[in-house]
Amino acid sequence: MLVLTAEDIRESSEPAEPNIVPVHLLWSLEEERGRQFAESGSPDGPLRAANELLSSVEVEIGQPKAPDVKTGHEPRTSSGTELIRVGRAASYASVRARYDPTVGEGPVDKGSHKLRKQVKNLRYQIELLDTGHPKFARLVRDLHHLTDLLGDRNNLATLAASADVVSEIERAALIAHIDGLKQALQSEEATLSARLFEEEPDSFVARIEAWVTPPQG
Repeated sequence: MLVLTAEDIRESSEPAEPNIVPVHLLWSLEEERGRQFAESGSPDGPLRAANELLSSVEVEIGQPKAPDVKTGHEPRTSSGTELIRVGRAASYASVRARYDPTVGEGPVDKGSHKLRKQVKNLRYQIELLDTGHPKFARLVRDLHHLTDLLGDRNNLATLAASADVVSEIERAALIAHIDGLKQALQSEEATLSARLFEEEPDSFVARIEAWVTPPQG
């Protein structure tokens, strides 16, 4: 993604302007990309580790359990539907908290990657419920766009941090350009998130379920 981001910045420059991204920075990023690709498929790489982790996970939802040996009471269990509803509310609440103006100034570059994953998780849960209601399509589209904004901002911040192979003058020009791009992304992100996360989690879940439940009568 860093290589693609750097290439996009180079291609967006006006013909009369000097290239904001020096070619030797692009070469450095491409070299790092090749190294990470090689490592990812190695026996100790992240792909192998992720596969082993997934293979070790077992999930049981709503399975009957034996009565408590001391009280004889049947244990309380949650159905799959209840657990999914709780998970959806928790996902919405976790994202909403990051945008709450009373607890800070909103997400910073450092946390944009984690926040993007949280928004994606929420979007996946919404997509599982999609019954074709027109409001589903808009919500999914907006959440997808928000993840794109967060991803672009994270890529720009990471690119700025990776520009240690260029001169101070080149780096200053690149950072200034990146800051302008990030400011535009943050403005659009703030407007979109204010609309998406304006309600309480329970209200959000109820609204989604209303789109799923067919009208009575």
